[in-house]
Amino acid sequence: MEGMERIRESILAEARTQAEAIIKEAEDKVKEMEIQAEKRAEELTKNRLERAEVEAQEAQKRMLSMAELELKKQSLEAKQSIIDQAFDKALVKLNNLPEEKYAAMIVSALGSVGIKGGEELIVPPQDREKFQKGLLKKINDKLGFELKLSDEDRGIQGGFIVKVDGVEINNSFETLLRMEREKVESEIADILFQQ
Repeated sequence: MEGMERIRESILAEARTQAEAIIKEAEDKVKEMEIQAEKRAEELTKNRLERAEVEAQEAQKRMLSMAELELKKQSLEAKQSIIDQAFDKALVKLNNLPEEKYAAMIVSALGSVGIKGGEELIVPPQDREKFQKGLLKKINDKLGFELKLSDEDRGIQGGFIVKVDGVEINNSFETLLRMEREKVESEIADILFQQ
């Protein structure tokens, strides 16, 4: 039985060797898998960090862009406000012209609309008394024909409206300034805000 015992020992030794080889191979595979898993985890972490950095940079760019747009909007509003104030001051100056300059301005404006006399003149309520107390006569004398003062009130702040055969010619200061503003607003902005 000694022979059997040796065969048996030989088989067991062979089995142990194979088992150790299998275990060693399995351990090596586990180690390799752990290494690969670590590399993959590092790679994923690196990719996520890179992606997060890119997203953060993009978010920062968007925020900067939005801030720049808001700044430009506020700057434009401020510039628009300054231009509004300039035209408001011009309207106040026009409404406070001395009577002689006011009359000369009206005569000049009436001369350019091609009227011949008999037309009605609609004036601001606050100027009605000036016209009744001699300003209309001065204007008529300079024009060489008669205009009539209308009883109508259009709520204009300065200047006048002429009624000619059912047609109205609006020479209120507000209208004249608005038309002039449309022509020169960009020039005014260039002058006020040279960059």
